[in-house]
Amino acid sequence: MAKKSKKKSKPDSYYKILDALEALIEEKNFSEIKWNDLAAKADVNAGLIYRYYKDLKNVLFVLFEKTTLDQVQEVQFGLRGIEGAFNKLRKFIWIQLHDTVAHRARGRMQLLEARAHKSYFDSPAYEASRKYVSLLRGIIEEGIETGEIRDDLPVNDIIRIILGAIEHTMMPALLFNLEAGSDNEIDRQADTICKLLFPGLKKSPL
Repeated sequence: MAKKSKKKSKPDSYYKILDALEALIEEKNFSEIKWNDLAAKADVNAGLIYRYYKDLKNVLFVLFEKTTLDQVQEVQFGLRGIEGAFNKLRKFIWIQLHDTVAHRARGRMQLLEARAHKSYFDSPAYEASRKYVSLLRGIIEEGIETGEIRDDLPVNDIIRIILGAIEHTMMPALLFNLEAGSDNEIDRQADTICKLLFPGLKKSPL
């Protein structure tokens, strides 16, 4: 099992607030969450939230950073022992789809909540997101180097297309709070994305 990022450098109440926000985002949009909602869920004084975070958006960004770094570890662990760029790509896609189901709050933060705030792009949360995307970039660049993936397409475009396919697959479940499906359904969705995208990425034989 993948190791989670360590979280004992601050008081327990600091992390109780993060856990409370994660639970609330499972239930409602971030814009609907108020100071008192978060304080009640965390069982702390609202003043303590301000003392630690100053702003509700900062709680969101700290939680996003933490959960994204956890996801980086999960993907790194999940890719261990897998050979071949396309096998790694499929595993990356599957993990992203599965995590959106297993950690709905994480998916909502990634796809709906954090990017709605301009300040997100100057925050450590955004840097954590870049680390996550760099894992996908590494797989693609590895495939180009080994000759599995064609080298005439911009890597950034490939990344956007893969992530866009994942996001649009999962968006209805996140927007309308629907059940995203069983592991078999996740397998089917991952297979569909791979069948659509991989033929266009494969390097043609000489």
